[in-house]
Amino acid sequence: MNNRHFFLLITLLIQTDKPEEENIGKSYAILEQLSPLTLENAGSENMKGVWLDKKNTTDTLHVEGYTLVVKHDHTLGWSSGAEEEVWPESGALCIETATGEFTVAGTGVVITFFSDDKRNPKAGIARIEEGRYENGEWKPGRRMNGDQSHQGRHLRIPADRYGIQKVKLYTYK
Repeated sequence: MNNRHFFLLITLLIQTDKPEEENIGKSYAILEQLSPLTLENAGSENMKGVWLDKKNTTDTLHVEGYTLVVKHDHTLGWSSGAEEEVWPESGALCIETATGEFTVAGTGVVITFFSDDKRNPKAGIARIEEGRYENGEWKPGRRMNGDQSHQGRHLRIPADRYGIQKVKLYTYK
């Protein structure tokens, strides 16, 4: 399915003239980019998803060798909208593509990584880059620095954005 057909389908589903500007359209655009990766990992333990809101602010995912604590972006008190009575729904798809390497796609999440290795129980972030997939190939964009990763403490996709980030971890004592 090409992009024109894809967005026409979304338009029919959500009845809008600009589906690419709607949250559901943004979600489907990310899923379309990820489709080769999700098909490759379908049914495996390497791919996990999470859905969060103000009532369910945190979830824990276990992927081979790592524990991912996923929180709603608004749990960061300084996050725009954190004091609102209703928080937007947020979620992410986390796919381990190699040992210690994850592709994370979604909106409104903050993820902290932990190692399950008793010899090296801590996980640090070696690098995070945001980008996109084109025809199944990763196209890196911005390399995230300390400001975006809270000095290497977490991966964050703000609640008002939809995106894909790749993270490489290392473990230590």
